[in-house]
Amino acid sequence: MKSTTLFIATFITLGGFALMGLQGQTPSTPNPMPAKVDLPLGKKCIVSVDPQASRAGLPATENQASGFEADGTAKGQLIRISDDWCVLKDGNAENWIPTAKILMIRASD
Repeated sequence: MKSTTLFIATFITLGGFALMGLQGQTPSTPNPMPAKVDLPLGKKCIVSVDPQASRAGLPATENQASGFEADGTAKGQLIRISDDWCVLKDGNAENWIPTAKILMIRASD
């Protein structure tokens, strides 16, 4: 009888501790709306790209002809940016850069 009473008391005590521990937890909900950022559309930008994307092994003159500078950047006016592409206009040329290859965008007026 004593062992049954002790067993029941232990079970009730452990159950109470479990319930108290669960009451303090609140389920975390993911942020439904990501923070909005003003995109620098229409501004002059310098886009730093992944060194593999800039074809750094080519001479500087060939890099400039492809839209990339020798230091792994592309320069121009930002005309479009999406989940897949960043588009810079440099004179009459458009440089389409995959956003996965972009390390940083620096914008100025």
